[in-house]
Amino acid sequence: MTENDLSDDHAIRALTASYTDAINRFAIDDIARVYDDDAVFTMMDRPSVVGREAILDSLRSTVARYQLIMQLVHSGVVQIDGDRARARWQITELQIMIDGQSRFVAGRYEDEHVRRDDGWKFARRTFTARYLGDLDLSSGARPDPPALFPLWGHD
Repeated sequence: MTENDLSDDHAIRALTASYTDAINRFAIDDIARVYDDDAVFTMMDRPSVVGREAILDSLRSTVARYQLIMQLVHSGVVQIDGDRARARWQITELQIMIDGQSRFVAGRYEDEHVRRDDGWKFARRTFTARYLGDLDLSSGARPDPPALFPLWGHD
């Protein structure tokens, strides 16, 4: 990996961390800078949302249903190819809804990035849940769909 690749890898990891930080603080306006103008966001089996402003509106309505969202990003892999990149992140999330119900989520983000003059942006962000239910894991695992893209030709 070259010094430029390391710098880009770091920038993509920082972009992902800043998204998670903003979600945890319910600071959706802070997320505006991480998405490209015509980005696509897909959460589980919901219809995809296209465009930065539509994504922000969707996220605002989502976080409005919660007292707490504590999203934790775990292992991640990043593949850089010039001004484009792909990444996959494992995440867990603790949630308390407005009505007091709690939920545990485990899944992955699969991201496509594009480099712009002002830095790396999400071009596409897709979340798949492997678990969605009680913290004691009694709800059972969901099927693990195939990865959206290979990172090194062997997924």
